[in-house]
Amino acid sequence: MGKIDDALARTAGQRVYFDTNAFVYFLDRHPEYFGLVAPFIEAAANGSLLGVTGDAAVAETLVKPYQLDNLSMPRISCPSFPTTAKPSTSPPSSGPG
Repeated sequence: MGKIDDALARTAGQRVYFDTNAFVYFLDRHPEYFGLVAPFIEAAANGSLLGVTGDAAVAETLVKPYQLDNLSMPRISCPSFPTTAKPSTSPPSSGPG
């Protein structure tokens, strides 16, 4: 098994946080990082792991589509995501408390 397969096996059924970079690399099909993030996003899309993100990450990911006046870009770029899926977002943490 490779490193990605090992990480996917360790995170199966677990909650995994996706930050802005993972979405940007995936949506832009970044030549260096797409192959690293795509398996995790696909695992979240097919239910192998529970992908979560924060409101700020969603907003940051949508900056480019808003600038280009193309809010359909994320949906077109992510055809593997179910159209009925609702993202799970977590509010920012203020730390231990």
